[in-house]
Amino acid sequence: MFKFSKPEPKKWFSSSYWHLDTPPASYATHDGWSNADVDVVPVEQRNWRAINYLFLWLADGANVGTMQQAGSIVALGLSWREASAAIAIGNIIIAAAVTLNGVIGSRHHVPFSIASRASLGFYFSYFAVISRLVLGLLYFGINTYIGASCTLICLEAIWPQLKTYPNAIPTSQGVTSNKMIAYFVFWIIQFPLVMIHPRKMRWVFFVKSIFAIVAAFATLGWAVKQAGGGGPIFSQSSSLSGSTKSWAWLAGINVAISGKTTLAINIPDLTRYARRTSDSYWQMLFIPIVYFVFSFIGIVIASAGQAIYGTLYWDPTSIIALWTNRAGAFFVAFAFAFATLGTNISTNSIATSNDLAFLAPKWINIKRGAFITSIIGGWATAPWKIQASAQGKWAGHDSST
Repeated sequence: MFKFSKPEPKKWFSSSYWHLDTPPASYATHDGWSNADVDVVPVEQRNWRAINYLFLWLADGANVGTMQQAGSIVALGLSWREASAAIAIGNIIIAAAVTLNGVIGSRHHVPFSIASRASLGFYFSYFAVISRLVLGLLYFGINTYIGASCTLICLEAIWPQLKTYPNAIPTSQGVTSNKMIAYFVFWIIQFPLVMIHPRKMRWVFFVKSIFAIVAAFATLGWAVKQAGGGGPIFSQSSSLSGSTKSWAWLAGINVAISGKTTLAINIPDLTRYARRTSDSYWQMLFIPIVYFVFSFIGIVIASAGQAIYGTLYWDPTSIIALWTNRAGAFFVAFAFAFATLGTNISTNSIATSNDLAFLAPKWINIKRGAFITSIIGGWATAPWKIQASAQGKWAGHDSST
């Protein structure tokens, strides 16, 4: 029989109710500078193997953003071969950064916030943590909004009348009523998964990677079959030459790097759960392969889509939204929505939750940090307004990377 304690609402307004116990230590004081989620991970909780990091990067790489990445490089004027090479080089560079930075976590089993003290000192490390926290909250909202785009396709596949749902939100807000409904639905689905502790998150990344891989290859197969081949992009050559082409190359490499800079910084938040230091080394191999494969898939889908619809769509969800097969659109969009959700957790939620636990260890642990992230990152940042302004979006992206 399960025993449930009697709710005592009066205690909810007492500071002692929310106070976290400081774990016992040999030298540390009980002044509230740490808690169980900030401390070194106990041996019995170090349960991440090399295969779990493969699923982590499959879950992070097999998404809409990765497939759009190659398109943004081709749009600079490079050919698909040159764009692919830029993606490969960029991902090898960032893989090295991720692997080396991750060793701090896998060897010492501490989060990014504690690791930053080694180079920045006790007090100045707070600046690095707060900077990462603000960026993580903003990107949590943006990724939630991207997930809402996939959710909207799912909802419209079930209820086609949602496409013509009357808009009651002012145009200045940058979002429509049906998109806001989809945003709320995605946020509700995302919330309980965000609350799972990172050491138990392995199965989420495994399931998400399976969903995303199936959706990506299903969309690829459909596009190639319908177009009768790879499409016109593969016959196009570069439109650039000289120094302009060189700068485009550098920009393309930066695009490949910048998408993972945030996770490269806070990767100790995940590698701290590694069984052995060597388990985190495999990321050097996993990252370039995963991102190259799915970036190339994005090029093929976009190129084939141009042959089918006469318009170049670099966003796979824009192609899925045009499908007349409602069941197919639902399942593929659902898989991409789940993929975006997993990326949001690994890249943003885990980082911000650890940062909040570091900043207020007496009151906030990882679960409470995840709750705060969901509220502030999901709603207070108003991601629909950020996305509505391309200038604001890219200005924020450039400043953060």
